[in-house]
Amino acid sequence: MASVDYVTILENSVALENQFLQNPSFDVLLCQQCVKEQERALRFPSISYSDCYNLGEIIRKLYSQAKYTAPIVIDIVINGHQVFHAAFDGSSPDNDAFIKRKYATVNRFHMSSFRMGLNMSKDKTTMSQKYNVPDEEYGAFGGGFPITLTSGVQIGVICVSGLRQVQDHCIIVRAIVQLLQNGPAASK
Repeated sequence: MASVDYVTILENSVALENQFLQNPSFDVLLCQQCVKEQERALRFPSISYSDCYNLGEIIRKLYSQAKYTAPIVIDIVINGHQVFHAAFDGSSPDNDAFIKRKYATVNRFHMSSFRMGLNMSKDKTTMSQKYNVPDEEYGAFGGGFPITLTSGVQIGVICVSGLRQVQDHCIIVRAIVQLLQNGPAASK
C-alpha cells in the first residue's frame, strides 16, 4: 500500500468540518470525495482489541481537549463483537439507538454513515426509498466509520454519537490518524 499523508488527511478533515458547519450550501461532491479518500487511506495492517481500546481512549481525549458541551457515546465493534463502549455523563439511550443505526449502515454498505448521508443528499432521496431499508434501523448521518484492513476487507465499525454529524465523523477520523501515526500495537 502506498504511503499515507496523514497531515493532508487531518487538514482535509478540518476543512470538511469547517465547510459543513459554516456553509449550509456546502459542496456535496467535494465532501463526498474527501470522505471517500479518508475511507480509502485510513486502513489498518491489522488491528487488535488493545488497538480498539486505544482508539476509544484517543477519541475520549480528543473529545475532552475540544471541550465539547454535548455528551457522546463511543462504540467499537470487531467481527460482530463489541470491544469498546463508553458513555459520557449526560448521554442517553438515544445515543445508543443512533449508534445502532450508524453501525447497521456502515456494516451493510461498507462506507461511512456520513458518506451515505452525503450520497442521499446528492441524490435527493432516502435510504428507505433507494435501498428499501427501514429508517428506524439505518442512519444516513455522520458518526459511523468502517474499520478496514489494508487488504480492503472491512472487519468492524467505529461509531460516535452526540455531536453534530460532521463532528462525530471527524473525531473518528482524527483518532484513526493518531493511532495509525503511532502504529497500532498489532502491527508492532
